[in-house]
Amino acid sequence: MSGVTNQKSPHYRTYNIAETQKSGHDPALHQMQALDKMEKWYGTRQSRGGILVLPTGGGKTFVATHFLCRHPLSDGYRILWLAHTHHLLKQALEAFDRATYLISKSNKTVSIRVVSGATGHFRPANIKGDEDVLLCTLQTATRAFEKRHSKFMKFLRAAKDGSGLFVVFDEAHHAPAPSYR
Repeated sequence: MSGVTNQKSPHYRTYNIAETQKSGHDPALHQMQALDKMEKWYGTRQSRGGILVLPTGGGKTFVATHFLCRHPLSDGYRILWLAHTHHLLKQALEAFDRATYLISKSNKTVSIRVVSGATGHFRPANIKGDEDVLLCTLQTATRAFEKRHSKFMKFLRAAKDGSGLFVVFDEAHHAPAPSYR
């Protein structure tokens, strides 16, 4: 985890982008093709959303974090990553560890916080509001939004007042479930 300047917890990271270094592996051909299509979509912004579809084990989290670091995070967007289990949050955090070197703002730090009800994860009360990325369980984010939790709302307002907000639904095939509405 080169470039991590602050790791008070295993569920919070601050990356000094100038000090991050490439780690991990290069994208496979099918991942490059997915990244190319996502980059074209991002360039046109003709649609408000889309779905990344790859087979099980195809590297969806890898592709998503690489795309987010190359483009939205580099452009100042905030990211709200929603997943239905805390295991998926851990997987996303580890994928960001390997992708932050792609963020183009070399004079910037990027912070990522994991928020859920799982042991050791942060609670909505621990959100500062200035995080670049919140990795949250859907249940925690929904509850924080419904209760208008001040710290969660501060994060959303900061995104609205800045460049914007990207929302990622990990395991999007669950989206038709009532809990996602």
